[in-house]
Amino acid sequence: MTEDHSAAASAVGYSHQTAWALLELLRQAPERPDQQITLEMHDDVAWERDGVPLELTQVKHHGKAGGLGDRSDDLWRTLKVWMDSAYCNDSEGPLMGLVTTNYAKTGTVAFFLSSDETKRNTAKAVKLLDEAALDSKNSTTAKARAQWTARTASNNLRLADRIRVFDSSPAAQDVDEAVGRALLWATPSEHKDTFLGLVTRWWNRVSLDILTKRRTAIATLDAQREISIIRDSFSTDSLPTLVEPLSSEEEQDVFTSHDDRAFVHQVRWVGGTPTALRKATADYFRAISQGTLWLDTHLIGMSELQVYERNIRDEWERAFDEMEQDLPEDADENQKRAAGLNLFRRLQSSLSVSIRRNYTEVFYARGKRHELAERHMLGWHPDFESKLRQLTVDSE
Repeated sequence: MTEDHSAAASAVGYSHQTAWALLELLRQAPERPDQQITLEMHDDVAWERDGVPLELTQVKHHGKAGGLGDRSDDLWRTLKVWMDSAYCNDSEGPLMGLVTTNYAKTGTVAFFLSSDETKRNTAKAVKLLDEAALDSKNSTTAKARAQWTARTASNNLRLADRIRVFDSSPAAQDVDEAVGRALLWATPSEHKDTFLGLVTRWWNRVSLDILTKRRTAIATLDAQREISIIRDSFSTDSLPTLVEPLSSEEEQDVFTSHDDRAFVHQVRWVGGTPTALRKATADYFRAISQGTLWLDTHLIGMSELQVYERNIRDEWERAFDEMEQDLPEDADENQKRAAGLNLFRRLQSSLSVSIRRNYTEVFYARGKRHELAERHMLGWHPDFESKLRQLTVDSE
């Protein structure tokens, strides 16, 4: 991370670190099928196998790229981290990478420790580090330089042998483009931005789980599997879910703003619990948002939505007719409410009608039923039509 202490720079640095980890995962996965990537565990980013680190990486971001000199803070602070690690003198220990948006000038330490093997010269890099450690007057790197000079020459050489500098790394604003290039193998040609957005959303959840210790790492095979699932959702038999689930607080806010809607009254008329009412408004809100996003991103057309609504309503008509047939002619209000509640519950768990064969997100079917109930096209209570008319009269 950069050492700029402003909140904005820190936020950009962390965002860049997690985005770069995704880029690294995509680029390296084919060669690391049995490995996992971690964040803020062994180092900023690290590759491991069975909990043993194989490559440690420090990620440095600068708003304006400059040269990575032999006396730079980035270089010496990174060396300090590695000299303090348990692996610093282990010739068989993990590789150590410095990823930086700065560039390595020819003839510098960073140049001679480049990830490009044609530039590498470890002996020259160590000699330059020895000189910089003695000559520099930078107080912020004093401890690191003193620690370097106190170490044996052989240990410093062993450490330098395992260091790789990846300079001119994509800056925060350019990582997304690099991720897009790394995902070309999976990207649906007509929905590139939507696909990349879903991959990024998935990665944000994963990286947050890792950073908050809800999980320790992400395996390359798991990542490839998740990306393939996202890609498959763009097939002609499926659709991607573009809306996130609502938190409990968001569900309550949506319920408060929809409390007087017709579809909410319809659930109340059959004795829906407060939880059922809150979930109904959440499903309604998400389904409306989902349909709008599908249309806006040209994943479906209006005609397909209309066919789906007709099928949903046909399913309801058949179930509603069965309910009416089972009710006695002299059914009282309690019996009608019970029958309506049973119908509501039955169809709330039904996925017999789906917008596409392999799309099985139940919130969308539930939400569409509530949308049709809002438009007075279906209901749960046997007398829902007369109740809706009275509701309209009462609201005038």
